[in-house]
Amino acid sequence: MAGVSVCQIPNCDNPVRACGLCGKHYVQRRRTGDPIAKRQLPPRKKRCSPVQDFFNKTVLRFDSDECLIWPFSYRHGYPVVFYGGKSRNAHRIICEIEHGPATEDKPQAAHSCGSSGCVNRRHLRWADQKINEADKIEHGTKIKGELCWKSKLSEDDVLSIRNSTSSSKELSKQFDVRPETINSIRSRRSWSWL
Repeated sequence: MAGVSVCQIPNCDNPVRACGLCGKHYVQRRRTGDPIAKRQLPPRKKRCSPVQDFFNKTVLRFDSDECLIWPFSYRHGYPVVFYGGKSRNAHRIICEIEHGPATEDKPQAAHSCGSSGCVNRRHLRWADQKINEADKIEHGTKIKGELCWKSKLSEDDVLSIRNSTSSSKELSKQFDVRPETINSIRSRRSWSWL
């Protein structure tokens, strides 16, 4: 390889690119002024997402009795945050931080305010399903009866089914539901509050 010059930096046998330096050392000299000095990068700051920022700086420090509504994503009607390496319900994490882990007899995070989007730690507590469902009824957030999006029957329909002497088969054709639904209404397994 006669005529090919090598980099002037000791122990570097790469071909010269410019100014007697190989490409690597030439670029290093342009960046730092010294072909062999390593560029000191400032330490990287750990960046938080807006969700993590809101969770850490607002939710965990919120000190009021007002509801604090979650402004980010929801799953099945509840706030979601990426925490501990996975996507979790924010209200459950807050309840764990405030009251410790859920117990077997109280596995649900219940909202005393009735708002499923609220992440105020003062409004959250561990409860069992029975208490949680009673809270929903008390707050008027329990979706039942004709409020349910898939309900085919109204309260008047249910009352007329219970008062009717027609067979379940006839009533199922009249109201466009299955005979099992008619039997369930008559035996008060469904629509029991009426």
